[in-house]
Amino acid sequence: MALDAPLAALERHCGLARGHGRFFLNAGAFIGLMVISNALEEELYTNLPGFDYFKAVACLELATFAAAALLAERRSGLKTPRKAPLAFYAVLGASMALSQTLGKLANKYVNFTVSTIFKCSKALPTMALMVLCGKRYTLANVAAALTMALSAFCFAVGARQADADFNFLGVLLNGLYLLFQALQVALQDSALRDHGASIDETMLYANAIGLAALG
Repeated sequence: MALDAPLAALERHCGLARGHGRFFLNAGAFIGLMVISNALEEELYTNLPGFDYFKAVACLELATFAAAALLAERRSGLKTPRKAPLAFYAVLGASMALSQTLGKLANKYVNFTVSTIFKCSKALPTMALMVLCGKRYTLANVAAALTMALSAFCFAVGARQADADFNFLGVLLNGLYLLFQALQVALQDSALRDHGASIDETMLYANAIGLAALG
């Protein structure tokens, strides 16, 4: 690929292990795109009074991810059969549809900043579900997740006193979003590890079925 040589040179220059350069590049791109996405979404909600098209925003995100996965799969030129069963992807797609819709709808009842901070605590329910699936975490991991969740809760309590439009229904919707997000992460992990599915396959089927569920 075009970036292989520059990334290899960067890894040698920075003393990074082979492959770590691409990891940092992908991580940086992900964070940058998330910042842009959140900024545009907040602009949408705050500058359009009476905005009530949260389901449409969720559908747009699912459609974008499904299209990107389809494009990546076609560009790879690999014709591999589907690894995970359709029933599995149906549950994953439904969890994605519910989490996306509930997460967007929460912005109708609490401001976007509160929703964003609250959603940062999704590590805790995800870890709890993964423990039920047999995964184990260190005490430091659990403490970090608990601290993050407590911080989000305190932020929400403070926002309630400062924001006259605050509605606890938004907190409830965000809580449901976290539960479905945890299920989504657990299912994605199973698709990749237990079924041997590729990232492109998982993204394509999960987002396409989630979009169909909302359609």
